[in-house]
Amino acid sequence: MADEQARRLEDSLGSQNSGAAGSWWTALQEIYRVAGEPGEWKAFGHRIYTSGSPYLLLAANFLYQNFSSFVAKCLWTIAGLIIATYVFRGLTERVTIIEPMAVPKTLIDRGYSPEVSAQRFRDAMTKYANSINTRMQRSEVALHRELPNITVPTIGMSLDAVMSSIRTLIGSTRSRSVGGEFTIVHDQIWLRLRLNGLEFYSSDKGGDPEKPDDLLAAAAPEAMKKTQPYFVAASLVDKDPDGALEMAKWIISNLPEADENVAWAYNLRGVIMTARGEYPTAEEALRKALSLIGQLGPAHANLARVLHAEGRIIEAIMEGKESTRLDPKSAAAHYNLGIYLRLVGNHDEAIAEYRKAIEIDSKYIQPRASLGHAMHELGKESEAIAEFRKILEIDPGNAEASDYLKDPSIAQHKSN
Repeated sequence: MADEQARRLEDSLGSQNSGAAGSWWTALQEIYRVAGEPGEWKAFGHRIYTSGSPYLLLAANFLYQNFSSFVAKCLWTIAGLIIATYVFRGLTERVTIIEPMAVPKTLIDRGYSPEVSAQRFRDAMTKYANSINTRMQRSEVALHRELPNITVPTIGMSLDAVMSSIRTLIGSTRSRSVGGEFTIVHDQIWLRLRLNGLEFYSSDKGGDPEKPDDLLAAAAPEAMKKTQPYFVAASLVDKDPDGALEMAKWIISNLPEADENVAWAYNLRGVIMTARGEYPTAEEALRKALSLIGQLGPAHANLARVLHAEGRIIEAIMEGKESTRLDPKSAAAHYNLGIYLRLVGNHDEAIAEYRKAIEIDSKYIQPRASLGHAMHELGKESEAIAEFRKILEIDPGNAEASDYLKDPSIAQHKSN
């Protein structure tokens, strides 16, 4: 019976062999109708195998004749995708490329080569950027030797040169090249720096030829001012707020609004105006920052502070929640949101936000103190005492914690 069904199936397949692609679907339906039990599949498979050899040979011959062409096309496609990806990243990502610097022979003899000078300058820029308290992401700083050296065969130019030409043509400023040279004059070493080939910095006094790194460290802020100026403005907030405002004004006036430094400059202006109690001006600046970058978490957090100061607590809570959504690793954002929630009597959510802030930064004293007071209000005195004792472990001289442990009711009154 199995042989009879297999023959019927083979005849069915054979009659449809010259049909369109849709006939194969009919054949498959016939398989399910005819094949029956698993044992009958064996006979069917054997007959297909014995009768299918000519088709297998034709397929093998086709693959043999076209394999090299197929592989070559695949390789060219992959290469094209890699190059296209590299060009797209080169034109859209913000990156500063440090070129090898020209150095006197006396430095080269000591091992301070052009490549070493570039590495040391990147180190100086990185150290300067890391010293600044800001949540703005630092743009990438790459050494020229770290970039892939790809030559475009049809035009005989390196891919880096092609991208440089495209950037010049379209006026792109997202990628910059910084280079320069050391010179020794009258036993003193001097430094000049260029941005995209144009000089922008020259050391105002000579240095010790034995310490070229000192000149690079002094030049780092000027290089950052040209490549990511908001960092320079942020470095001035505590020691020179007026200077920070002037730098923010310069950024807003000289850079296109699409540049992320502009949105951050408006945010900085809002922070300084808030500290000065100029809330309407601060709100205007912060809302402008958010109109440029709606997902700017710190601007939402700072706007929440302004709204809180003006007594608009519900709006402050909304902005605070948005800031923690966009910037969930900000302990300050969680702490401030806890404050706003506590003001409207939402103690459970406030406590949850305090705990998140402490989880992010275990040495952050303010949320611990607020958590302690919240526990006291809920009658959980042992938990309140535990928080204030922890504060004294972190800061033995903390007056608020000491006062609470001496007399909780007086300390609570002061907190309120």
